[in-house]
Amino acid sequence: MRSRAIAGWLARTLLSRALRWQIVFSTAAICGGLAACGDATKMPSQIPIAEITQSQLDDALFPVDYGALVNRSLEGDHDALVQLIKLGDQTDGGGAYGFGSLLKDIAFRVGDEKFAAACEELSSSERELTFLMMELGFEYGDRDLSPEDLPSKLPLTVKALNAGAGS
Repeated sequence: MRSRAIAGWLARTLLSRALRWQIVFSTAAICGGLAACGDATKMPSQIPIAEITQSQLDDALFPVDYGALVNRSLEGDHDALVQLIKLGDQTDGGGAYGFGSLLKDIAFRVGDEKFAAACEELSSSERELTFLMMELGFEYGDRDLSPEDLPSKLPLTVKALNAGAGS
């Protein structure tokens, strides 16, 4: 009877230790993988991105190759454009101005209709944030624009962004 109890205890102990080591190694592999993602080479963007915006996007919990998203958006990739717009919540302060300027430049390059179509897929809170980012983009950058110009320059985008207001 005693040898059976010892064998049971030994089996539970070894299994417990094996599970602990498996958890430790799995956690290390996951953390190492995430760290490697953060060090991934970023594709250069066809549109310059403000340094502070780049820094904030690099610090996102799950790093994204935003240069590739910009380039794919400019090539007409609708899903990449939606994903890029949703990165706005990863910026604040000066980074938000830079991100807004980036969105403005992309909207002008892909056209109001395509940019508005991407905005239609955003949630109400994402639409509100994107509208604010676009206003910042019209205030910041190399163009002679102000936030008041947004409705006349990108009317379909403004309509799409305001469609979710209050819902």
